Amino acid sequence: MSQEQLQKMRTDLNLHEIKETLTAIPGEILERQQTLNETRTLIEDAEINLKEHEAEIMFEISQETNGDKDKPKPKFSNDTARKTELTRRLAEDEDYQNTKSRFTEVQTKRHGLDIEIDRLRNDFRVQMALKDLAVAEMQLLGS
Repeated sequence: MSQEQLQKMRTDLNLHEIKETLTAIPGEILERQQTLNETRTLIEDAEINLKEHEAEIMFEISQETNGDKDKPKPKFSNDTARKTELTRRLAEDEDYQNTKSRFTEVQTKRHGLDIEIDRLRNDFRVQMALKDLAVAEMQLLGS
């Protein structure tokens, strides 16, 4: 088989494109994984901020009394009442709602990155299979 025939076969089998793709995908996966790690850190930070904020407000709620100086009684005497008040206050707390919104956005971004990394890995496997097929075809034609 001549060099011209071999080059035409490589072109017909898209070997250059397959090689470029196989070379590029691992770098793309690495970039997405780095972004994913940063996103996970943002999620952890936001989750900690939300829990701390909830704890602060719950502490305030548990410290409130009915105003009787002689025999102060808790304003929210049972767990259900405290949880209801916590939910109400958190719904009205702009900082908490902003943090919660950001938390949800970052979780959505993380989910998207997970899907994208899976897609890139699948693309890589497909390109490897195409490469193997092209090599086998060249071997058959070259025999």
